Amino acid sequence: MQLASLSMRSTPLLLNLQSKQGKQEIEQPRASMEIKQEAAILEIRQPQGELQIDSNEARENIDMRGPLRRSSDNAEYGYNKVMEAIEQAGVEGDQLRAFERGGNAIAEIAFEKSIMFSGEGVVAAGSLIGDGIEIRYEAKPVEIKFTPRGAKIETTVNPPVHKYTPAKVEAYVKQWNRLDIEVVGLNVDVAR
Repeated sequence: MQLASLSMRSTPLLLNLQSKQGKQEIEQPRASMEIKQEAAILEIRQPQGELQIDSNEARENIDMRGPLRRSSDNAEYGYNKVMEAIEQAGVEGDQLRAFERGGNAIAEIAFEKSIMFSGEGVVAAGSLIGDGIEIRYEAKPVEIKFTPRGAKIETTVNPPVHKYTPAKVEAYVKQWNRLDIEVVGLNVDVAR
């Protein structure tokens, strides 16, 4: 007697997976900054100078000097002024001659002739020749006031822009699983 045997053949299940990669975009907009510098305040004030006119000597001299005395006074005044000018020219000449010792003689001479050299700030002083009128003008120093004002800084920080597309996975069956069973070796005599 021949025994039947079973033949089994299986086919595996095949899955196919397709994935699409996710996408991430991050964009950082620039921050904005505004700087405003307020103008500084500058105040300049020039106080009024002082003018003095002294005519006492002139009043005393009315009808008190004759032509000879007036001429003599004028000659003495002129002589004194010439001597002062010669002395001053000699001093300035010595300063210019000694330039090899350093310094800037021309600038020093100019400074000595300026208003700033005398502490009083006298611009003009003198007498009208023969009239006995003293005129004196005193300049007042300039007052300068400077007030700086600060800068205003405003910054605006912009948040990042984030875009995300998630990944996708698609699955489909490429081959279904299967089990084939066959009976092998069984001969059945049906005619008997």
